[in-house]
Amino acid sequence: MKRLTSGDLEEIKHTLTEIFTGLQLPFQGATQCGLFFDTADLISVNLDLPEMEQVIPFTRKKLLKNGEVREVARDKLERNRDYFDLVTGECAFIAAEVFSYLPLCQTLRLAAYTQRPKARETDSIDTYILDLNFAREELKTFNPETTPMHPFLVHSGARFQVSADYQLGRIEPPSWLNHEHIQNAPVE
Repeated sequence: MKRLTSGDLEEIKHTLTEIFTGLQLPFQGATQCGLFFDTADLISVNLDLPEMEQVIPFTRKKLLKNGEVREVARDKLERNRDYFDLVTGECAFIAAEVFSYLPLCQTLRLAAYTQRPKARETDSIDTYILDLNFAREELKTFNPETTPMHPFLVHSGARFQVSADYQLGRIEPPSWLNHEHIQNAPVE
């Protein structure tokens, strides 16, 4: 703890690796993330999000008046909204984890991408959809029961494209990703 509170960058690196190696998420398969930092108060994360088709079901169960349970299709808005809530919640959770282990960290910036089908052969399969900044004090006071995630992210300076049906669109990768010290860590 003394090394963390004194800003020892090797101890911070070790702690970050331990956080991401031990992080258990309720998705199948491992998620990859790259992380890097220059100072003890700013951590940057490049996160590979789960694909919507892997984590958001196409159907849901509905209880009929006669007591039967039937599978019904979920509409696009419902699926997109659930995915938006899932991935933005995952990002907020990761930020909270980092803040809880690194007392000097005041800001976590997070770029998140997912895999999308290529429209052209030259297109990248990795599509950035979120560029978020979490400040320790703002995240500490965030209450999802009084403030929805969307306005909270907008207020914090997040960059993302979301349509009226909550589909997350492609954004340009953040310029801070052009960093030569990215370390990849698996997230289970």
